[in-house]
Amino acid sequence: MLDQIIVEFIWFTKGLDDESVKAVLRANGFHSADVLKGLKIYESAYLFLAIKTHAAHEGQEAFLKLVKSFCQLAPSQPIWNAIASDFYRFCLSSSEVTKHSAEQVKKIAGAGV
Repeated sequence: MLDQIIVEFIWFTKGLDDESVKAVLRANGFHSADVLKGLKIYESAYLFLAIKTHAAHEGQEAFLKLVKSFCQLAPSQPIWNAIASDFYRFCLSSSEVTKHSAEQVKKIAGAGV
């Protein structure tokens, strides 16, 4: 059920920039990943929301750790695509990621990036 709500959130926020997505999360009480601790038993939903609260550009180390944890779970579509899309945007903005790596992530994220 929670994954279905997350899917609705993905569709609702599709096309919004990171600041707009963060504003939606803040309006619903998600000010930081700390607020989400009670959701940890729902791994994919917890990691998705934690990644969104970090908005791919805040706390680079925390963001990458969350993405790594998410990648260890069984793929959950379209949550997987949304996370891959965030990671692709991170790759584009990071000077530490090679162009080749960013292109590989783009392939994973699909044409919707």
